[in-house]
Amino acid sequence: MRAIAFFFGFIAPAQPYRSLPTGFGVTVFFFLSGYLITSLLRESHARPEPSPSRDFYLRRLLRIFRPAT
Repeated sequence: MRAIAFFFGFIAPAQPYRSLPTGFGVTVFFFLSGYLITSLLRESHARPEPSPSRDFYLRRLLRIFRPAT
């Protein structure tokens, strides 16, 4: 679903007749991303571990800044 929203956000400005609003794909993409991140964060807080937030943010950082191999 996020890939389709990205596609709409990428293609919408290139349309000659502007049948799809330009911000539609971007809005849907960020909405879905926010929902996904929030649900993962809530799930990590539900676990009885000492510091679930630290693990969550560490995983996010490793996804963004992958270690060089």
